[in-house]
Amino acid sequence: MSKRRMIRLLPMMVGSLLLLLQCSKQPASPEEGPSIVLRLMSASAGSPRIGKVPDRTPAPAQPLFRGMGQKKVDLVRVMVLDFSAYDTSWQYFDSEDYEQYRRARDSWPGDLKYWGEWRRLLGNFFRVVADQALTIEGDVAKGTVTGVVGLNYLCVAMIEADTIRYWGEGEVMAQQGHPAHAAVQVWDMAPQVYFLEVRPHFVLLKNGLTQRFRCLAYYSDGRAVDVSRDASWSLEPGIAGTLDNTGLFTASMQAPGQETVYAAFAGDTAQAMVMVEPAVLLFSDDFEDYTANTFPSRGGWQELSPGVSSMVSRSYAFSGVQSLRHESSPGHPRRDLLSVSWGDSVTIQVSVLLRETDKGAMIGLYNRKAAGDEAFVNWVEFAEDGKIYAARRDERVELRAYEPLMWYTVRVELAMPYARVFIDGEQAGSVFFPANAQWDALVLAAKDIVSGSSVQYYDDIRCTRP
Repeated sequence: MSKRRMIRLLPMMVGSLLLLLQCSKQPASPEEGPSIVLRLMSASAGSPRIGKVPDRTPAPAQPLFRGMGQKKVDLVRVMVLDFSAYDTSWQYFDSEDYEQYRRARDSWPGDLKYWGEWRRLLGNFFRVVADQALTIEGDVAKGTVTGVVGLNYLCVAMIEADTIRYWGEGEVMAQQGHPAHAAVQVWDMAPQVYFLEVRPHFVLLKNGLTQRFRCLAYYSDGRAVDVSRDASWSLEPGIAGTLDNTGLFTASMQAPGQETVYAAFAGDTAQAMVMVEPAVLLFSDDFEDYTANTFPSRGGWQELSPGVSSMVSRSYAFSGVQSLRHESSPGHPRRDLLSVSWGDSVTIQVSVLLRETDKGAMIGLYNRKAAGDEAFVNWVEFAEDGKIYAARRDERVELRAYEPLMWYTVRVELAMPYARVFIDGEQAGSVFFPANAQWDALVLAAKDIVSGSSVQYYDDIRCTRP
């Protein structure tokens, strides 16, 4: 977790580099100060969760550990900060001193999820009057600490395995000779979702094409987790397409229009927009209608170079349960063709998964009248270096990195004089594509390799034109 994010997620702290220099009141020593009795309260249902600045509204007086004995909190520590230069904490938060402190803490090099690091930081800015442990009796923590005359600010941490599990804060105005009671508000520091995002945020999609949306949950400990399969998906108005329970959107064959994709997770909701544009679906194959372990010849596919094998497989699938598996070996690349005659303005979409990143695969346009490698007109390459490229014979543009055993949807839009390439719905780059380029087939290729075998899977192949 990054230092800056951790700092921003914790409740607002206090202190300033100039606070002691500007104090007009001389604080008493800890031995002379009054005793402060703490009453710990858990955050009420209406209180903001961690990741937002607490509003310090009153909360019901409930013992923090009541009913929470299984959390295994090892230690409860309290710091008392001498805040007597101010009559209220709000005076401090509105002051220039606080702004100086806030800027200073943003550059603090330590990790503030540990109590010792907070102690070191605060001790550098102003006087820490007390730092002591409370007593845990069953499911209740209690204790008496020593403060100073005037305003005391209290920082409480419930520590588990040397890491702050709960964080609390409060304040009390203490007078000499009078007991002081402080109610400390406490927040759960366990990682919580504080932001939800659907990717991509906006997609232009042709009739008949598909788009896989992902739902990312950003947690208070800095993690971004893909929760697509755990999220609840919905679509409005649902006229120009459909959405399944994994976030896969399929544009209508005919109806264009605008759709809003919603994902709900952990009490939060995020959305994305799809604009479906008119197009004619020329070809579609998801390999669901073939017998497993056979070549899909009745779908129009042709073997260009035999390689090791090409067959319908149930090992991996982008949608449904089947895909097309390619395998090649040293000296035996695998290439399959699909005859086309679609003209210059066409969109081609293919989902691909590679078993390894050091073998490589290609999806491209092919000219069967040309010889050798000259037959490849324009292609998207999953290269052996773990990167995706858009390429033609005299140009190669790096798009992004890829990982093994993950599906990537490649969409190529021919709009002369360029071929625009989209990866997972987001434009990644483009290459020059002259209007006079000759091609008559779509090619799927498992590349020739030096050793071992190269295995790739292709699914949801779709082609459209305006």
